[in-house]
Amino acid sequence: MCLEQSLNTSLSGYSFPSGHTLGFFLVVAIIFLIVIPLIQKASVRTILQILLIFAVFFLAVSRVYLYAHWPFDTIGAMLLAYAWLQVAEWLYVAWAPRLQRIPFFRSVEI
Repeated sequence: MCLEQSLNTSLSGYSFPSGHTLGFFLVVAIIFLIVIPLIQKASVRTILQILLIFAVFFLAVSRVYLYAHWPFDTIGAMLLAYAWLQVAEWLYVAWAPRLQRIPFFRSVEI
């Protein structure tokens, strides 16, 4: 059995990056940025942060364990998701003040 067959993919398959890992990383990162700071108790915040980190880690490991992806596919997906978040943050910082000048967005908290 060759390596391509062991991963249940063919050479024409879409393997890089792992879409499950990329999407889940983005969801967890948004929870980290928006939801967790709203939690009042520090112990609950810490527990949720640890659980979310473990969830991302185990999802990435499970994709490799199930022979759906190579380890590089899941690591690359997490790096790509992080880069995506950095670009989104840069765009927000650059454009939020400009959007406040538009009358439609003046009453909205951006």
